[in-house]
Formats: sequence, structure tokens, C-alpha cells
Amino acid sequence: MEELSRDAMAAYRDLVYGTEGFVEYFRATTPIGEIAELNIGSRPASRKKSDAIEDLRAIPWVFSWAQCRVMLPGWYGFGAAAGAFVERRGPEGRALLARMWREWPFFRPCSPTWTCCSPRPTCRWLARYKELLADASLADRIFGRIHGEFEATTKALFEITGATTFLASNPAARALDPQTASPTSIR
Repeated sequence: MEELSRDAMAAYRDLVYGTEGFVEYFRATTPIGEIAELNIGSRPASRKKSDAIEDLRAIPWVFSWAQCRVMLPGWYGFGAAAGAFVERRGPEGRALLARMWREWPFFRPCSPTWTCCSPRPTCRWLARYKELLADASLADRIFGRIHGEFEATTKALFEITGATTFLASNPAARALDPQTASPTSIR
């Protein structure tokens, strides 16, 4: 878990803090401006008057992504971490991750649960929200990074869980949305 956590955090921080234009992307493609004006807590959205992500409090940060139906803070970095883990440890690493998924109650809730819920709206919505950024080149570049990690996370989860479709453990929900069955239907 320490290895996975370290690698996931590095990927996440690289996107959020190491990607030029990410603040502009976040502010244009999420409702953070509106959320910051809501009077729903005892604290302001930011710790100080700043547009910097590091000054933003956790609740408005997560709520902004949730309102876009993206939930990026909940999954971004998992694919990179699982990929690095398997790259370092080989087939034994992949087997260990699968065993952790099956046998360790702590691991399952710490990983994205796309095999039991539909991830399809994530990139569909994200692709629509990126259109809100006036700089199309920046929007495409950052969306490409996020979408790439989305695909890496999906691939890692299918390998770890042995699932071959989304909603594998929820056939009733899968029947409501047949397009969800295939990972290629996400675009």
C-alpha cells in the first residue's frame, strides 16, 4: 500500500501542481467559482485570497469535481500506481494486487470501484466540460492526460479484479445501460 500510495500521489500531484495551465483548466471546467460563493460551511472555500489550488480547502475541491460527475480526486493516480507496481514486480506484482483485491478488506475501498458502478459518464462529462475553457489547445492537452489516466485506471482494475465489463458485479444496472459493458464505449 505504501508503494501504491506513493506512486498514486506522485501522479496526482504531477497533474495538479506540475501541469502548466491546470489551475486555469480547473477553474474553467468546474463550478468552483459558484461553489466558493455558497454559504454552506463555516469556512471560506480558500484559506487565503488566492487562485492557487493548494490554498483551496478539500471540500470545495472535491465538490467541484463531483458536480462535474468526474470524481477525479477519487481515482486519479491509481492506474499509474498499479502500472508502476506491476512494472517493478512483474507478474508476481499483478498477482499480489489481485490477491489484495480478493482477500484484504482494506484494499477494495481504497481502489476505484468501477467494476460495480458505471464509469461511463466520467469521460463523457469531462469531454463536455473541457469545452468551457477558451484555450482549446490547453483543454485538449489536460483532458488528454486525465483521459489517459482514466484508461490506465480502468485497465488496471480489470486486470486486478478479473472483470471484463463495467458493472460486472451489478448485472441489473448493466442491463439499464448496455453501452457501459465495454471499456471502449467510454469516449
